[in-house]
Amino acid sequence: MTINDYILRKSLAYVKEKLPSLNNEITIEVAKKIVGVKGADSITVLKSYVNQNPKFVEELQNLVKRKEEIVDEITFPIEDAIHDFTVEILSKLNSQFVQDKEKSTEVIKQELAKKVKELQNYNGPDKEKVHNKLKKQLLKLKHIDKISSPTEGFVFNYNSKMYKFTGNFAPVNQIRNMKINQETDTSGASSMNFNLKENKSKIGIFPGSFRPPHKGHLDLIKKALPNYSKIIVLVSQPEKNMRSDISAEQSKQIFDEYTRGLPVETRTCGKSSPYVEAADMIKSGEGNVVLTSDKEPTKFDKFNFPKEVIHAEHNISASQMRNIIGSEKTREEKKAELLGYLLDKIDS
Repeated sequence: MTINDYILRKSLAYVKEKLPSLNNEITIEVAKKIVGVKGADSITVLKSYVNQNPKFVEELQNLVKRKEEIVDEITFPIEDAIHDFTVEILSKLNSQFVQDKEKSTEVIKQELAKKVKELQNYNGPDKEKVHNKLKKQLLKLKHIDKISSPTEGFVFNYNSKMYKFTGNFAPVNQIRNMKINQETDTSGASSMNFNLKENKSKIGIFPGSFRPPHKGHLDLIKKALPNYSKIIVLVSQPEKNMRSDISAEQSKQIFDEYTRGLPVETRTCGKSSPYVEAADMIKSGEGNVVLTSDKEPTKFDKFNFPKEVIHAEHNISASQMRNIIGSEKTREEKKAELLGYLLDKIDS
């Protein structure tokens, strides 16, 4: 039995339980509609089967409206089993992004505990949706103390296809990205606005000079990837930004090597500023959100485009690397210091 067969079989059982009066043929068509099988009857056709009973039509409509929620319920045991499997694997691996595994893990636990408490105490609009989404991610996580590694995940190739296992990083990242924005209206009353949409089809844009790229840049990309279908890295041209002897093409090659097999595209900038180009890309619909770290959360405030601020795990910068390279230290001393800014592979 394939996973698709399993989901359809479970969907059939669900429809029979909720709408027992349907005959077997219509039950199968409703189940196909819920699962999203190509060629399944439309809701209009399904309604025509039972239009003699207005109440039954309403029940059918409500069932189809809940199709995403139903499929989530059906697939959760599979997701949970895969999640536990990858958590166990990742607990045995060490990330080249992280120098102190235990300290980094503890920081993640503390940050997550604070975020969970904030969400649990939320009492504004969409309260039920907020708490249900939080509950689903906590069910995967089991408990905050189950976080045993700061390693985000690993990528592997099987039968010429790339796969990515993220372990606890997936629910942790989902909880971290649940944003509650507090606003105050003209009367002084406080209101809460919660954004629940998971934009898997969004394209993120990561602009900068990247002279040179370092593990902090790659960490930001890996954190953002679960919420984006693709990330475009925009590297400024050297003649526009003479910060170092490293060329835009060299920076691009480094990014291409680090992100091999991931949905990341690196481009050298065609305009004077990568931020101006990012703004133009968003206006034209080529991208949706500009990514930046919380080390520089107001960096793009003068530009009128949506942005996502991502927590920076590493307190490092390209300017620090350039200072090391330009110092009077010996070649071996420089090499030893620079190793702390780099990683061998992104998928290790």
